[in-house]
Amino acid sequence: MQAAITCNKSGTKHQQSILSILPSSSSSSSSSTSTPKKEGTMHHGKHLRRFNRTSAHRKAMFRNLTSSLIQHESITTTLPKAKDLRRMADRMITLGKQGDEHARRQALAYLRDPKITIPKLFGPLAARFASRSGGYTRIMPLGPRKGDCAQMAVIEYVDGPHDLRFESVVRRLVRERTEARKESEAKKENETKKESGANEVRGKGGVINEKVKARWAKEEEKVMRARGLDKEGLNAEVTKEIDRLAAEVEKLKLEKAKAEKSKGKA
Repeated sequence: MQAAITCNKSGTKHQQSILSILPSSSSSSSSSTSTPKKEGTMHHGKHLRRFNRTSAHRKAMFRNLTSSLIQHESITTTLPKAKDLRRMADRMITLGKQGDEHARRQALAYLRDPKITIPKLFGPLAARFASRSGGYTRIMPLGPRKGDCAQMAVIEYVDGPHDLRFESVVRRLVRERTEARKESEAKKENETKKESGANEVRGKGGVINEKVKARWAKEEEKVMRARGLDKEGLNAEVTKEIDRLAAEVEKLKLEKAKAEKSKGKA
C-alpha cells in the first residue's frame, strides 16, 4: 500500500497523512523512551505499619484497641499491632495526667465508650501514673499463634491489679518454695532410707547462674516498689498464691472423685 502511494506524485499530502497513521517501530520505540521516569518522588508514611488497611480502617482499629486497653488494662493482640498501639496508649495517659478541659475533649474525640473509658483514664489511671514520667505500657511476647503462626503479645498498663511482672515474680517464688520443700522432704527420706539401707531419692535442684539471681532480685525490688510492699508483704502474697493453688488442686480432686462415682453408678 505504501508503494502505491509513493508512485502517485500528486498525492503527497495524502501519503503523509496515511503514513502518519500507520504503525512504525522506530516511532513506538522513540515514544517509549521519550517519557523519562520522574525523579525525586517521595513515598510518605514509611514509618507506619499499614496492616493492609486503608487509613480510615487503620485509625478505627487503633481507636478500638486503645479503648479496650483503657477499659481492661490488658489485651492480647499481634506483636506488630501492640508495638504501634503503645504510642497512642502512652499519649492517652499523658492526656489523663494533664486533666484539663482541653485534654478531656481530645480524649473524647478519640476514645470509644466514653462513659467507661473517660472516667477511668482521668481517674484511676492518671492517679497511678502521676509520679511516672513515661513507660506506661509493657509488651510481653507470647509466641506464634496456632494456625497462621502470627506472633502474639500481651500489652498492658504497668502496675495494674493483674500485672504480669508481679504474677511472674509471685509464681517463681511459689515454685522456689515448693521445690525447697520437696528437697527437704527428699533429704528426710534419704536419711530414713540410709538407716534402712534402701536407695536414695534425688531432688531436682540445679545450679542457678549468679546473673539470673541478680535479675530476679531486681524484679522483686521493682515489684515491691511499685506495689508499696516490703519483703514480708511479698511473702504474704506468695503464701496466698500457694493456698489458692492448693484449693484448686483439692477442688479438682473432688470433681474427679465425683466423676468416678457417677461412672461407677452408671
